[in-house]
Amino acid sequence: MGPAEATKYHKEVLEMKSDFQPSNLANSRINPVRRTIEYWKKKSHISKPVKQACFLFQKLKQQITSYANINTEVAYEGNPFAVSVVTPIIKRSLSLPTSQEITFFDSISSCDPESHSVTFMLASCAAGAVPVGNFITKGQTEDSYKQGFTLVLDILKESVFHHHATFLQGPTTFITDDANAEVSALNKIWPEKFGITFVFFIERPEISIRESTPIARRAGGITRSSKRVASGHPSRGLHIPMKRKHNLKENAKLNQPNAKKH
Repeated sequence: MGPAEATKYHKEVLEMKSDFQPSNLANSRINPVRRTIEYWKKKSHISKPVKQACFLFQKLKQQITSYANINTEVAYEGNPFAVSVVTPIIKRSLSLPTSQEITFFDSISSCDPESHSVTFMLASCAAGAVPVGNFITKGQTEDSYKQGFTLVLDILKESVFHHHATFLQGPTTFITDDANAEVSALNKIWPEKFGITFVFFIERPEISIRESTPIARRAGGITRSSKRVASGHPSRGLHIPMKRKHNLKENAKLNQPNAKKH
């Protein structure tokens, strides 16, 4: 929650109280100003990473049993920080023959203020792309990626699809973007399969300049009033010299599709 959202939420909470007075909104002790909230946020970020990591680990430990009841396995490490979640859909996807052929890797960076990154591992099938693994890391360093890939493989070794050893040894082909840290981590995790790797990069489309319209090509300085005159409907109060008016009428006749040239 940012400072603006926090300010709005705090104001709504104050207005819901039974003893609320409109003057409370002008009291900075009750309703802090934006600058004060930004200062509090900046000060809390100094010790927030450590508290955030401890809080995440505590919540994960509490939820691991609940995840296991729905056949979802979770693994995590603290240094470097990484969390991997293998769901029943991922386990089913590993039974597909295509999961041993081509695997697509891609990451979404800066998903929150702590700069966590989510990496997806996808395989193709008749219905489209299906997940065969995913993990969350702190940043996008090589060590973070290695930790994430290791957690995924550790879970899959003990899963019900452990007989699909081909995936654990590495798919036949990797497809990833030009992130050096991710490519280097793949090389460290699957060195024997890293020979066949395709790196893609999508360029931004160029903005093309639209060509001028036929009217603009015929007369660059034509105005809305001149268009009315050319169509035979001059605007009210518009003074046009007789010679200019005659030329406009002649141009209007020439521009008609069935006009005959004399």
